Amino acid sequence: MMKIWHISDFGGMMLSTIISNAQNLPAELPWIEPSINNLHLESVYSFLVGNYESAIISMSLLLEHVLRLAVTNKEQCGLHRPESMTQIDKFGSLSDVITEACGKDIFIGCDEEWWRAVSSNIRNKSAHYLIPTLLRRCAANPKLEKYIREYEMPKNNEQSYYERYITDWGSFYHKAGRNMSKDFLFDATEQIRIIIKNTNWIGDTSWWISQKENYYQFFTYDWSIGNIKKSFSDSYKNFGE
Repeated sequence: MMKIWHISDFGGMMLSTIISNAQNLPAELPWIEPSINNLHLESVYSFLVGNYESAIISMSLLLEHVLRLAVTNKEQCGLHRPESMTQIDKFGSLSDVITEACGKDIFIGCDEEWWRAVSSNIRNKSAHYLIPTLLRRCAANPKLEKYIREYEMPKNNEQSYYERYITDWGSFYHKAGRNMSKDFLFDATEQIRIIIKNTNWIGDTSWWISQKENYYQFFTYDWSIGNIKKSFSDSYKNFGE
């Protein structure tokens, strides 16, 4: 059944965004420790509420973080990891970390071309804050072009529309940002999942147990209008009338 929204304020628009985006959330990762899972949650949560640039940046940070940890120590990962920040950071850029990972068992099953494309075009520092640059670079890369193509071109759209789609700041905050972050978050989550499976990491539950519970609660929550209304109502009742 088709739903017709009657949005009169920002709260209504946010609810509409949540309901729509909840259908496209990536699956949760196995719990490892807060620096991994909470950053993943921050990225996916940002996507849920429509903060697409934040979602992309957080996920690109997580990709590099997880790969660095795995390259440095595939046996141990947790709150009391033996490595220093100097050891974790010794490989320089993400491109250097990818080169270090290639040929190691932690990278088996990963898509090297995708990782290098992300390193050059999304994780690249100039793309962090220049949205048109980010869109154009993705459009020009065979591994990433799917992130910004809502329709097949030029069959369904004029080429002039597509050219504006990848050069206009406003287009990112209209549809391009959602389209890109939706697919990027899914692919990145699955690449991270492969790396985690290739390690011997055991989830650290020595502390911050509530954060592990909160992480899984997000991914198991029923993001329906009725359930959201009930959650809001039940929370408000705790404050009294």
